[in-house]
Amino acid sequence: NKIVDEFLTLPMIRLDGPSGHNRRAKCKMSQAMGYGNVYGVGYGFFGEWRDCCGRLEHRSLSGLVLSSPEICTDVFGTAQAITEAVYKDVINNGLDTDYILPKEFSKTSIYEKNFEDWEKVPLANTFGCTKSSGFMRTVMDKSSRIEIDISYIAKWLDAIRKLTTYSKYEKYIESLGALLLKNAVTLNKLDKNIKNTWGIV
Repeated sequence: NKIVDEFLTLPMIRLDGPSGHNRRAKCKMSQAMGYGNVYGVGYGFFGEWRDCCGRLEHRSLSGLVLSSPEICTDVFGTAQAITEAVYKDVINNGLDTDYILPKEFSKTSIYEKNFEDWEKVPLANTFGCTKSSGFMRTVMDKSSRIEIDISYIAKWLDAIRKLTTYSKYEKYIESLGALLLKNAVTLNKLDKNIKNTWGIV
């Protein structure tokens, strides 16, 4: 979940823009309604996930991922590249639970604002997803394009191109990257009305 947040949710702040946190965490679907920094019960915050019938439900992305068929395809293609690479790596490491999360760390403590030891989590470290939980929470909650600027996206592209699954999902990753490299004015002008973009009558 941390790897998806770092490899996908953070870059998508470029599309979300400054109202992104409100869109993600203060919508009607968020049980916590985004108030009081209640983590684990609502959508949109760093570390939001749910174990649903044995599968991971990632709950940090906003509904803008569905704003057009092209964006939806690129986001989910990129998500598949990330998750497939992670699962392959975990399998290659014998499904070792200490590789995924060492026993010294709890599933909740790693999402606390003061947690900075992601490099001690072998799986996260393998993928270079070691930004502190404080950084993740601050940037995701502010949903600011100041931190997630064009240079950030260029570095993200360099990192995600190193995934073992990159060649399989290259068209989605590169298309999403091209979108996120656009300036804020262009991103704000994108038609986000799903009735228009999906041709719903």
